Amino acid sequence: TKIAAEIEGLRKELQAGRPALARQIASTLIGREVSS
Repeated sequence: TKIAAEIEGLRKELQAGRPALARQIASTLIGREVSS
């Protein structure tokens, strides 16, 4: 699914040492979950 792909991207960002970008992705995901 699209969400699974975004979570995978999130994990890659964290492993690459970019927590700010990872947090942005996470908040986007959470926002979408809440709104739906």
